Amino acid sequence: MSITIPTYAICVSFLGRESKRTLFELDRRREDLERKTRELSSKVGTDPGLASLKAEIKEYEKDIANIRGKLGNLSAWGAFALPFACFALALFMAGYGFAVYEGVISGAALGWGMLSVSFSAIGMVFLVRSLYEVNRAVLRPESLSSFRVSFDSGSTVKEFPVSQPGTVDVLIHNFGREMAENVMVELFIPPEFQVLPGLYSMGVQPPYPSMNYPGTTGVTQVFDDMHEDTVNILPLNIVMPPKPGKYPVHVNLWERRLGKSSHDLIFIIT
Repeated sequence: MSITIPTYAICVSFLGRESKRTLFELDRRREDLERKTRELSSKVGTDPGLASLKAEIKEYEKDIANIRGKLGNLSAWGAFALPFACFALALFMAGYGFAVYEGVISGAALGWGMLSVSFSAIGMVFLVRSLYEVNRAVLRPESLSSFRVSFDSGSTVKEFPVSQPGTVDVLIHNFGREMAENVMVELFIPPEFQVLPGLYSMGVQPPYPSMNYPGTTGVTQVFDDMHEDTVNILPLNIVMPPKPGKYPVHVNLWERRLGKSSHDLIFIIT
């Protein structure tokens, strides 16, 4: 039982900072979920992007549930009250069983013993979850920058005619709460596309196992700074594939403090 007090003392030292970050993430996910739900209502049953959109909505709902659980694990209720109550019940049951059935081997005595062990195990689960969230809070980078990569429609799924040449605007949105520094974006375009020169660096990824997405065309753009809630546009000059289908384009994004984040865009060729 005594271990719950220092555990909560450790959690409190990170609770303020992590609560601010986590509540921001929760608000952001709610906004994304509302936006995706509105987008879903405009789709018809035969829309090829419908399945991808539903998968995105399901992922946002899962993220919201995980974020709420994270706050609970660092709170006084999750880090102290619940494990303390479980350990207290375990101690009471062990003491009661020992006092009433001392020297007697019976099913009731074993039952009280099993209940004591069960509540001790439940208390340990609560403690381990809180310590796990503390460890994540310690290791997370000190940055409130956050990024969304999408088409100009705001969606990550868009339709294009076969073999159509043109410019596709890829939007990089810093919707975090502080300025992002030294942002580098790299798109990995499948070989079915023809990438034309533009205001970006480009080159075919060598077919080595250590390379990201070998055989694709890597398109790279660097932005020195991105202020809070700003959008930068990467105009991609491209010719669409000659065959209909669903073509994922993987996007890696690096920021000086945040590190690497991964995103995906879906080209639906019809």
